Amino acid sequence: MTKSDFWYSDYRHFSLPYVLHRVNDIPPWYSSKYQTKYTYIILNRDYNLISCPRKRGSSTISRRDASELVGSVVSFVRNPENFKNVWESSTSLYLYTSGNGYDNKYVESYLKRLTKLFSHKHSFLDELDIQCLKDSLDEENGDYLHLACDSWPNCDMIPELCSYNGHTSQMIGHKD
Repeated sequence: MTKSDFWYSDYRHFSLPYVLHRVNDIPPWYSSKYQTKYTYIILNRDYNLISCPRKRGSSTISRRDASELVGSVVSFVRNPENFKNVWESSTSLYLYTSGNGYDNKYVESYLKRLTKLFSHKHSFLDELDIQCLKDSLDEENGDYLHLACDSWPNCDMIPELCSYNGHTSQMIGHKD
């Protein structure tokens, strides 16, 4: 298979990273505790998860099962938006464009940029980490309420969340 055949194949279309989509609204308390400030979902050319390339559905973290997201959720130590010579353009996190006429040099360029992206310090989140992240996003959105706090029941189970929301603890021995 030549590089241009590879470029126009289903393999590239479904199995290779196309864009990184930022996981927004990660609570600051969670991000500082688990070092997940720069967390992204890797999508293929169809904007499906790289771990479920042919399965249609939402590419957001909160609407997918954690097991489907394993292999698609990556957290970088530094902001990947600032990585030099990785992105197709300086305004987006696309690894390639999908137009016609790409030759071997473009394919080589893509593969070099992909290698460079993952040479930066990163970690893929496992199923448990993803579920914890999903739960923290739900907590931040008020889907899970807590007990023993003046504002939310149960906030004292996660003191960082209680303090972050400006709540006053009602639990004996705990100071905000």
